[in-house]
Amino acid sequence: MGMPAWFTVHTHRHEEPGKDGLPVSFSPVADLFDLVLELQPEHADIHIKLLKGSATSAHTAGLLLDPSTMLIKDRT
Repeated sequence: MGMPAWFTVHTHRHEEPGKDGLPVSFSPVADLFDLVLELQPEHADIHIKLLKGSATSAHTAGLLLDPSTMLIKDRT
């Protein structure tokens, strides 16, 4: 139907990622998704890490999610 959808998936910190950088439990269905982001909490910030997608990781390297507004902000 060509509709975008957003999914959230819980992962386990103790599990090492697969060769592609994706969580091992997610690898069997990874080809169904165009974009995969990891939200990594660190103190009061939530870092956004691109795991799969067309954008370069350098573009997303400085992005944070503001937990109070749920908006993306630049790290600088």
